[in-house]
Amino acid sequence: MISTRARAILPSIVKHILLEIISIILFGASLVFFYQCVHFITQRDYVGALLLLLVGFAVIRAGVDLARLGFVRRK
Repeated sequence: MISTRARAILPSIVKHILLEIISIILFGASLVFFYQCVHFITQRDYVGALLLLLVGFAVIRAGVDLARLGFVRRK
């Protein structure tokens, strides 16, 4: 059986791990957007590249915020 203290700690650990996994996925997704941005620049599609660059920065910002939230919740 799980003790009362373990029941209180377990959900916070799961939330912390989930936040870290999602932030890592967002970092990876932002790298894909930056790669596509470079690909669009080589095709001389500067407007599309600029839009992808902005989306990449927005996604990496979301990843940083989630990682920060997970770090603060750990303490």
